[in-house]
Amino acid sequence: MRPNLSQGFIRFGLVGVINTGVDLGVFSLLYRVADLDPLLANGIAFFLAVTNSYVLNHHWTFRQSNSISFSAYTRFVVLNIGGLLIGTLAILMLGEFMALEFAKLIATVVTFIWNFITSKLFVFINPTP
Repeated sequence: MRPNLSQGFIRFGLVGVINTGVDLGVFSLLYRVADLDPLLANGIAFFLAVTNSYVLNHHWTFRQSNSISFSAYTRFVVLNIGGLLIGTLAILMLGEFMALEFAKLIATVVTFIWNFITSKLFVFINPTP
């Protein structure tokens, strides 16, 4: 059975927490242990976290009845990159008026909402009956 909107929102948030750990863990491993350039390490970590996010959201958050598809995955990645850009712009704009940590917090909320709505509308559109 497909979760209702509030359950989906909570599950999406929990997947986000898990993927924050994946992102930070992979980044730290690549940067500190493998001695990769921090920008390269961050790019790889972002890609792996988004991939993990797609798989978890596909199977658990949105309970898709179809198999994982490259086209849906591509849409998910593009929309998450869009969220990253929106968050970055929010930090740049809000950082002019408040501490960057508060700007980042607001940007995180805005990006979370963007990612949830766009994932629900454009990526995970085949629910399990």
